[in-house]
Amino acid sequence: MQQTQPAIHSGQQHRFVDVYFLTPIVCAHCRDFVWGSGKVGLKCDACGLIAHRTCSATGLPACLQGLPERANRLHNRTETVFGVALCRLSTGSDSSSVPSVVLRLVQEIEQRATTTPSLDLYRLYRTTTPSAETISQLCLQLSTDSDGDLSAFEPHVLASGLKKLLRELPDPLIPSQWYDAIIEASRISRDDYCAAQLYRLVQQLPDLHRATLRYLLAHICRLCQWQHGRGRCEPPTLIIQVFAHIFLRPPWERIIQIVHNAEAHVRVLELLLLRCDWGEAMPEFAPAPTLPPRNHLRPASQNAPTDANVTVPNASEMDLRPMSEADWYWGNITREEVNDLMKDTPDGTFLVRDASSKAGEYTLTLRKGGSNKLIKICCSRQGRYGFSEPYRFGSVPELIHFYRSVSLAQYNPTLDVKLLYPVSRFQHAEEVEAGNGDVEKMKQRLEDIHYEYLNRSRLYDQYHDDYSRCSQEIQLKKQALDAFDEAVAMFEDQLHMHEKFQREAHRHEIHSLKENYELLKSRMNTLKQSRQELQENLRVQAVLSRNLDREMNALKPELHQLCKTRDLLQMWLLRHGKNPEVQPNRMSNGEEGGPAAQPFSVSASSAVAQMPQTGIENKAYDGTGDGPPPAPIPVPIQQVAAAPAVQHPTVPCQAAGQAHPLHMHADSQYWLIPDCTRPDAERLLANKADGTFLIRRSAAGSAPFALSIAYRRVDKGVGHILIHRSERGFGFTEPYLLFPTLNDLVVYYAGHSLEEHNPQLTTTLAHPLRGAQPLEISHYSV
Repeated sequence: MQQTQPAIHSGQQHRFVDVYFLTPIVCAHCRDFVWGSGKVGLKCDACGLIAHRTCSATGLPACLQGLPERANRLHNRTETVFGVALCRLSTGSDSSSVPSVVLRLVQEIEQRATTTPSLDLYRLYRTTTPSAETISQLCLQLSTDSDGDLSAFEPHVLASGLKKLLRELPDPLIPSQWYDAIIEASRISRDDYCAAQLYRLVQQLPDLHRATLRYLLAHICRLCQWQHGRGRCEPPTLIIQVFAHIFLRPPWERIIQIVHNAEAHVRVLELLLLRCDWGEAMPEFAPAPTLPPRNHLRPASQNAPTDANVTVPNASEMDLRPMSEADWYWGNITREEVNDLMKDTPDGTFLVRDASSKAGEYTLTLRKGGSNKLIKICCSRQGRYGFSEPYRFGSVPELIHFYRSVSLAQYNPTLDVKLLYPVSRFQHAEEVEAGNGDVEKMKQRLEDIHYEYLNRSRLYDQYHDDYSRCSQEIQLKKQALDAFDEAVAMFEDQLHMHEKFQREAHRHEIHSLKENYELLKSRMNTLKQSRQELQENLRVQAVLSRNLDREMNALKPELHQLCKTRDLLQMWLLRHGKNPEVQPNRMSNGEEGGPAAQPFSVSASSAVAQMPQTGIENKAYDGTGDGPPPAPIPVPIQQVAAAPAVQHPTVPCQAAGQAHPLHMHADSQYWLIPDCTRPDAERLLANKADGTFLIRRSAAGSAPFALSIAYRRVDKGVGHILIHRSERGFGFTEPYLLFPTLNDLVVYYAGHSLEEHNPQLTTTLAHPLRGAQPLEISHYSV
C-alpha cells in the first residue's frame, strides 16, 4: 500500500511510499538502520531518499527531484520487484491486471510442471529453500528484466522466488484490513456456509488483489489436475499449508496472531480452494483410507448409520463399560482442574467431562501440540453422539473407543492424533485411597502432607531469597570488575606515558619521574591483585547461584505433587462428609522449627461445589463460549468483612515494610472476593497499606474479573485493572494473557510492578486483603 506523506522541510516535499527493504538500509536523517516488523520504512519516489516514519516528520533534506544527476549520485539503488506494494508491480493500464512478474514466474513453473512428469507438484513449494546466492541471482534477473530467460533456474528455485515475492509484499495478497473479517468467517462451523462467506469477502477485495489471488488459486487448481493425472490422488494439503500464511497475514503490530490462528489460516485456504470456483475444474481426491476390519468384530448393524468412509461398530461388538465406569470420564470438573490434570502430558492424552452448554452433552479435552484442544461431543434428538452431523455413535464410550484407533484428522485435518492416553480418575483415586478408606488415616495423611508442604515451601522460599541475593551480588561484582578493568587500563596508559616522558626528560627530572613511575606501578599491581581476588569471588558466587537454582528446580515438582495430593485428599474427605480442615495442634505443640498454627481450608477446586452460598450459579466452563468462565472461589463473600487477619504459617508476624510471603498469594482464599462490587472494594481497601489488593468479579462484560489495589497516588486511593481471559489464560491485556490460573497471575505480580499496565500504579501485589497486614501503614512501591 502506498502512502504519500510530505516531509517537514522548507524545500520541495518528498513523495514517500512504504517499502519492504531486503537488507538493512541507513536512514538519511538519523543514520541508523531501518529495522522493525518486516523492515518497513519510507522511500521517496522522486529522489530515492530513505527514512524512518518518525524521522520523516522531524525534518529531512530537500527533495532532489529537480536535480536528477545529484539524486542519481546520492541514491543510486537498483530498483527491485521484491518488497514493494502490489500496485507498483502492475504496469498495465487495467487496475485489475495481474503483475507481469507473477505471470512470468507462474508460467515458467507450469511449463516445467508439464514437461517434467517425475516432478512432485505438491512438494514443489515445500522443497528446502535454495541457497541465498541462487535466490539473489533470480531476484536480480527479475528486477532487471522480468521477461528474461529463466531456464537456468531449477523449478524449486522458481517456486521459492514466487513465495518470496508474495511473502515480502508490504500488504499481503489478502490485505490485512480484511484479516479480522476473514478469521471471523472461518469460525462458521458448516463448511458450505463458511466457504460462501469467505467467497463474498474475497469479492470485496481491491481489484488487483482479487485478480492476483484468483490467478494464483487457478494455478494451484491446475497443479492439482496434473498431479491427479499422474495417479497421485491425495488432497493438496502440502500446498495449502505453504500458502495459508503467505496469502493471509495479520497487521504487523499484531503479527503474533498468526500463531494463534494457524488452524484458521489453513481452513480458510482449504475452503477457498476446494469449495469455490476459480475457473479451473478441481479433480476428485481420494478419501481418507479406512481401517481394515478386525477379525473378532461382526458386521455392523443394518440400522446403524454409516457413510462411505467410516464404518462404526455398534456397542454390542465392543466390550464397552457404562459411561459412569469409564476411567477417562471425570464428570462435572472445571477447566482449571482439567488443565492441571493434563499439564506436561504427551500428545494424545485425553479425558471427557460434562459440558455446561447443554444437558446431555460432553467436552473432550485432547492434548495436541503441547496445548489442550476442546472438542464438543454433541447429542442428537435420537440419542446419538458425534462431533458433527451426521451423529453416528450410539454412546460416548462407543465414540471414544472408535477414535482410540482412528485419527481425529477425519473430523479436523489439524488434529492428526488418536486418543492414546486416557487420564484415569481411578488411578488418581488409588493415589488418594492409600488409607484403605479409613477417615482418621486420611485426615492424618492430609495433616502430614500439609505439614510437609509447608516445610518444603519454607525451604523453597529460603532458596529463592538466597538466590535473589546472590544474583544481586553477582551483578554488583560484575560492575566492580568492569571498574577494575577500566582502572587497570588507565594505569597502563599512565605508565606508557611515563616511559615516554623519561626518554625525553632532562637529567634533573629523571629521579622524580622514576619515583612516580614506581608508585604508579605499585598501585597497578595492587589493582590487579584485587581484580584477581574479585574474579575468584565472582566464580564462587556463580557456582553458588547455579546450585541454588538447581535446588529450586528440584523442589518445584515436589511442591506441585504435594499440593495436588493435598487437594485430592480434601476432595475425598468432602465426598465422605468430613471436614477437610487441617488441625493446628501438631504444628503448635512446639516442634522445633515447626511453623505457627494455620488451619488449612478446602482448595479452590473443591470449594466450587459450595458456590450456591454466594449466589453465583455453579456452572462449568467448557471453552465453547457458552456459560460463564470458572472462578476458583474458596471463601464466600459473606465472610469477608468479619474475617480476621490470618497470619502466614511460616511467619508469626509481618513487620512494616517487610516483603509479604508468597504462600498467601498462591492461595485464593486470601484475596478472591467474587461478589464484591467496585464501591465495596474501595471501602474495604480504604486506609490500607499501599499494595493491599483483592480480586473480584467485574461488572464489565469484556472481562470476567477485576483487580482492586490500594495505592495513595491514584484517585480515591484505590486503583482498578480489568483481568481478561482467553483460551491461553488470564492477564491484564494482550498479548500477556499467559497465566493458567488467577493464582499464577497473583504470584507473578507479587514480584513485578503493575506500572506496565497502568503508569500510575508503581507497585506490586504486596499484601492480600485477607492476609497479614503491616503493623503500620506503609507505602510500598517499586
